Amino acid sequence: MGHVITITDQDNRKLFSRQIPSCACPRVVEAVKMSLLKQDERLKTVTYMDKVNAFSIVFNNGNNYLFPRKYLREQDDDSKVVSVRIVLYGFGFNVRLASGKKMEVMSDLILHHCETNYEFYKKSRKYKEVKQQSREKGKAAGIKIKAIRMSKGRTQAQLSEMTGIQRSSLSRLENGKTNPNIETLSKIAIALDTTIAEFIA
Repeated sequence: MGHVITITDQDNRKLFSRQIPSCACPRVVEAVKMSLLKQDERLKTVTYMDKVNAFSIVFNNGNNYLFPRKYLREQDDDSKVVSVRIVLYGFGFNVRLASGKKMEVMSDLILHHCETNYEFYKKSRKYKEVKQQSREKGKAAGIKIKAIRMSKGRTQAQLSEMTGIQRSSLSRLENGKTNPNIETLSKIAIALDTTIAEFIA
C-alpha cells in the first residue's frame, strides 16, 4: 500500500498529501515532506513597516516578501495602520486602520504581486486585460462622480466630510487613478443623492 504523508493546518484539516511506496528510505520520506511544505502558502508572520510603507510577510514554506501598501489602493484610505492580524487559517490577513476601516489581504494577492513564477503573475496577458478593463471602468466612474458632484455644487472637501472618505482618495478616484469598491460608491451615491448605477452605467 505504501505510506501517505499529509500536511495539515492548525485545525488538523488536510492541506496536501502524497502517497509514497512502503519501501521508501527515510531520506525519500523527508524529501517528500519538504516538497509538500513548500506548497504551504499560509502566512506565518505579518508585520507593518511604517518607514517603508509596506508589510513584511513570511509564509510557512519559508518564503518572505515585502508587500507595499500601494497594492491596496482600492481598499486603503491612507490612515495610520493600527493593527495587523492573520486570519482565515493563515490564508490572509486583516489590517485595521485608524479611521476604523478594515482591509483584507489574501495570500494569493501577495503572491500575485511579489512572486514572478506565480500562476496569476501580473505580466500574464489575462491579468493585463482584466487590469485594463478595471482601470477603464474605474476612470469612467471617477469622471461621472466628479461631474455629478460639480452639478450638485459640492466641493471635494464637502464630499469628503459627508462620506468620511479622505479628500486625497476622492481626488485619486476622480482622476481615474484608483478603482472604487462598492462601499465607496455607495457612500458617494448617498451623499450626492443619486444611485451607484449612475456611476457605473
